[in-house]
Amino acid sequence: MEQGEARGSWSLCQAKESVQDETALLGFWVFPDCHDTMALVMPFNPLPQVPAFRITLFYGPEVVEAVPKVVQCVFNVKKRSWKGGVQIVVALLESQVIHLSHSIHFEEWVKTVLSGVSEGERPDYIQRAYDLLGQQICAMKLQLAIQNGMAQENACVGTERFVEELNEVVLKDANKVKNNIVTEMDVQAWDM
Repeated sequence: MEQGEARGSWSLCQAKESVQDETALLGFWVFPDCHDTMALVMPFNPLPQVPAFRITLFYGPEVVEAVPKVVQCVFNVKKRSWKGGVQIVVALLESQVIHLSHSIHFEEWVKTVLSGVSEGERPDYIQRAYDLLGQQICAMKLQLAIQNGMAQENACVGTERFVEELNEVVLKDANKVKNNIVTEMDVQAWDM
């Protein structure tokens, strides 16, 4: 060991009560020869929670020619404790999707977001935006079904289930829905 080089050991402990930031670890460098310590505060970010369900879109939205018209998506859903996944069909009345799109001012928002896209490409982007809106709404309805308990079996979340709850969630999370759509379309959002 070189002369003047500090000998010591590092000990780490979580000391939330002695640190103002509750998401920090307090570490100590202990100098045994000098009976001295040096405290260091380091940021501590806990690991994110692992979701209980893994959900992937299988296909959709697809308009089912029924009376009244139905929009549906099919999701593969697997709970971590299950050996295998299930397929869940999520169905919405087309009139509910239209109502929700009006409620969150989706048409005006899409025009604003796509103002930088060339005229020739814009119709494809508009169609993609509406498809993504349908997927987002179906995914939100699926989350409502999961929160209310889901068995390990293929199922359908019908058009009559969670109508009011879905309306509330979509209105509350309208900006999240729009941000997810912008990200998925990979366009620059102007004045959202």
